[in-house]
Amino acid sequence: MLEEKNVRTGFLDDAGYMRLKQELPEYVRPLFVVGYHVGNRLGELRKLRWNQVDFAQSRITLNPGETKNGEGRTLPIYGEMKEWLMMQRDIRDAKFPECDRVFQDEGRPAGDFRKAWRSACKRAGVGNLLFHDLRRSAVRNMIRAGISEKVAMQISGHKTRSIFDRYNIVNERDIVEATSKMEQRFQTAISTLLAHQQESADTPNRSDSSQLIDFIREVWLRGEDLNLRPLGYEPNELPDCSTPHNHSIACQPSGQILVT
Repeated sequence: MLEEKNVRTGFLDDAGYMRLKQELPEYVRPLFVVGYHVGNRLGELRKLRWNQVDFAQSRITLNPGETKNGEGRTLPIYGEMKEWLMMQRDIRDAKFPECDRVFQDEGRPAGDFRKAWRSACKRAGVGNLLFHDLRRSAVRNMIRAGISEKVAMQISGHKTRSIFDRYNIVNERDIVEATSKMEQRFQTAISTLLAHQQESADTPNRSDSSQLIDFIREVWLRGEDLNLRPLGYEPNELPDCSTPHNHSIACQPSGQILVT
């Protein structure tokens, strides 16, 4: 498979979204807000009419034949979308009642705003961002919100996994979060290991025969009886029990214990 060339890696995070929104011309802001939320292509948004917007159901319907792949789809209205769409409707009702386009500029369909966009991006400090980069940002935000990949693709209009994966790009914040999680896992593992090592160090090694021999030698040389009996016990009280013998204990220079 040939390596895909010229794949853009730009995206817009929430802080950049807030800054850029303030820098854009007023007629571009509603387009920008909707594009950032649902990842539509600019051409699809420019064609949008008011009869496709359902505030009661909080959804926008894209008709078959009006999208890039020719298929219709449904978009959710959430976040700031509803506020900005209602503002557009109020402006239309008050000033341009004959305009059926959702996104308009003085009663005309929104036109080319690339120059104004570039200037706003520069002032907002978001680099060489394109409107199309909002698709990448929207898909990524959906996945972060827990939306399934299938639903995210249906909203954004992506048809294949390869295109979806290309837009689901890991950014620096993802790397920072991954680093933090891996650091936490590493520290937890090390702490657990050290605790086990300390516990092992505090526990005597009962399999060490030399320690057992030293213990027996010390007790026997003190003359203590290791066969402890209940108080008042006498050997002759039990049948077939012989009288205990007196034993002598000798400790050889080699450390060997002899019992006779």
